[in-house]
Amino acid sequence: MKNLVHLAILISCSVCFADGPKKVGDIDGIPEWGFGDAAALKQWSGSSSFGGGRSGKLGIPGKEVHWTCRSVTSGRASTELIFWMRKTDRILPCLIMPMRPAEYQVEQDSEDVLVKSWDQNSSSWREVLRLKTAFFMLGS
Repeated sequence: MKNLVHLAILISCSVCFADGPKKVGDIDGIPEWGFGDAAALKQWSGSSSFGGGRSGKLGIPGKEVHWTCRSVTSGRASTELIFWMRKTDRILPCLIMPMRPAEYQVEQDSEDVLVKSWDQNSSSWREVLRLKTAFFMLGS
């Protein structure tokens, strides 16, 4: 009887924690239905991959544009960068840079959105992508 109780507890725990904590390399898929608001996007970016993530919002007049960076490692650089735009009632992905062994940061000036990658050799951020803010004005 005692073994039966232990088995029942083990099965209950297995069901409750089937997904368990994320391991190195784990990352949830990108929800094609997007998000209803920026808070949900931010929560997803920080919890949907092993290495966590971060998010921000670009200042583009008349458009709601966000970015997320997610990582699948700890102690080693890895980043998936996604730009998101509001389309009617949802925030949807509009540009995806797949996972790379790099650390990215997103900056913006008056006309451009800059993606920079950390360069270990020079100990500085190097520009790897420049998008005109007009890119985000395309579509509705």
